[in-house]
Amino acid sequence: MTKAKTLITVASWEDRFHLGIRKIVNDCSLSRVVMFYYKEFEERTANSRNEVETLFREKGVGYSAVPIAFGDAPGTWQSIYESIGSIVSSNAPVLMDLSTMPRETLWAALCQLERYRTPTSYIYHSPADYADWLSRDPGRPRLVYKLSGIATIGRQTCLVITTGYDPERTRQLMWYYEPRRILLGFQDGRQFQNDVKNVQRHRDSLKEEYREFEVEEFELDAYADDHGESVISKQIEKWQNSHNIVMTSLGPKLGAIALFRVHSQHPETSLAYAPSNEFNPDYSTGISQSHFGEIQW
Repeated sequence: MTKAKTLITVASWEDRFHLGIRKIVNDCSLSRVVMFYYKEFEERTANSRNEVETLFREKGVGYSAVPIAFGDAPGTWQSIYESIGSIVSSNAPVLMDLSTMPRETLWAALCQLERYRTPTSYIYHSPADYADWLSRDPGRPRLVYKLSGIATIGRQTCLVITTGYDPERTRQLMWYYEPRRILLGFQDGRQFQNDVKNVQRHRDSLKEEYREFEVEEFELDAYADDHGESVISKQIEKWQNSHNIVMTSLGPKLGAIALFRVHSQHPETSLAYAPSNEFNPDYSTGISQSHFGEIQW
């Protein structure tokens, strides 16, 4: 799979967290794991963390469990900064497990790894199935530290959203930023009932927003080799000279890689994170396909 000796992951109560870790440990010769876990879900992830920590000890893999918090963005960034800074000095390859990693954490980690030009690969385990609802009660959106771009005074805003299964998060972003133009990226295909739970739910739920804002739709494939990067780049290139571009990812996790790459090529753009205050305890079950890739800095 990879020559990486260090794994970066975020603890979850989902099956694919502990099943995925077991798969990685069995397939790779890891020497170290940095496992972040969110304080807000400390109790919910306790069993999974105990299970993988037992596995690490059995396999002789060193690990550190680092608490972070959704409610403390500056403190979380500092913890990620310091934790990753301590493992990249040797320039040894790093593997990121994106499966249960919130996008804000993912982008913060990539920012640090890019800074040090650390050889980086990533893996994403798709679940066997998702629950009917995944998240709800969206929180206040925020720009991501160090990735918030450079706004030009006097320009309108263009909001780019790669959508997921929660139209309320999309609505929250729309009304929070109140952009002149909105580009909604829909994952193509019918996997996990995407055509109904994502595309149709958005069109049905956001009829008022479609009338209020200038909304354009486009399709992308987060599971393609570039995770939709070329499609997203073409979308923003039409508006980058006339609008301030704000981008966020709510769809398949691999699409967040594409947005990070687009931002790296266009650092004036902004990456935004849209938190949720509630996640389904039965968010997903099992593991189906595992997706592997490498970051080229």
